[in-house]
Amino acid sequence: MRGLSLQALATEIERQAESKKDYIAPTSKLAMELSSTTAEDGTPVGPFPVLTMQNGAAKHFSMTPIFHDQLATRLEIPSKYYDRMQVEAPALLAGNVNHWLKAQNKKVMVRTLDGKARAFMSDRYRPLDNIDLAEAVLPIISDRKWEIRDCDLTERKLYIKVVNPAISAVVKRGQHGGDHLVHPGLMFSNSEVGMGAVRVTPTLHWPHCFNIALMDEAGTSRFHTGRRDERFGDLATEFFADATRQADDKAFWMKVRDVVSSTLTEELFRRLVAKFNQATEAVIDGDVVQVVTATAKRLGLRESEQASVLKHLISGGDLSLYGLSGAITKMAQDAAVDYDRGTELERAGGEIIELSRSEWKELQAA
Repeated sequence: MRGLSLQALATEIERQAESKKDYIAPTSKLAMELSSTTAEDGTPVGPFPVLTMQNGAAKHFSMTPIFHDQLATRLEIPSKYYDRMQVEAPALLAGNVNHWLKAQNKKVMVRTLDGKARAFMSDRYRPLDNIDLAEAVLPIISDRKWEIRDCDLTERKLYIKVVNPAISAVVKRGQHGGDHLVHPGLMFSNSEVGMGAVRVTPTLHWPHCFNIALMDEAGTSRFHTGRRDERFGDLATEFFADATRQADDKAFWMKVRDVVSSTLTEELFRRLVAKFNQATEAVIDGDVVQVVTATAKRLGLRESEQASVLKHLISGGDLSLYGLSGAITKMAQDAAVDYDRGTELERAGGEIIELSRSEWKELQAA
């Protein structure tokens, strides 16, 4: 898993803020059309679907995979059928989509970036943008001398992960030896395309192996929902926040600053460390392979990921709940794992620590 430097992240956030546009549109004024282009050697390429929006003069946008997925979901077209039509019968796909767009007759928000339609949202969707999150939290991080662990801006989300090296505690590994030093941290995340709320999540960071565990249970979030906006007529109209919404957003980001300042107290950090200390005593009594298989099923890990967890668990030599969590977060650092999935695995590493005693017994008996 690799990310961006903070400077590169800030530059890209600012660039996207200048490039992106949002529209509120009745579905009856949207359509899928087929377009073709010509390759370098002169051969035709396509046809492939594009989104057409009636905004006085028609606007045309290519569509991202996220947009296609959201469009299929909102029009209740089964995803496998949608994907097959996109590849094998684009004209049939356009016909299906256009029929159901007109039949729905609802207002939606279409989010665009760099000439591409990137999100198909309800008109109640409240844009809480990455640049606002960055402006809210980065000054606090700077003032408190937090260190940037890593960060990234993917098609799905913005991530900023920080660590405080001035505070530490020890996870005592008992019979496994080699106690581990850990530091507190925070992850800030947001999605401009409907893939998650604005979220502040406490983390624990292991400097000796660069692992991180996200402790979602102690985190806070705010969803992108708001009042329906009745200002827009019967054509697609570019969305701009009015004075009321701007005031609401300003108040919201002030609350985010308060959350950042109060989320990771010394007391919470010690409580999270205590959970990991307890996990070192939860030894794997059953068959290791079966425990990893049951864990993979519970967490929704892929087959290749399950094999990787088993490999890291065995090589680490710590056959406990703590060792299992570490094997999952270790996998997140593999170079082949993309940033979105790596962060999900870091979250899974924290989730497994939250198991109750009865859940841990059930996992071993599976």
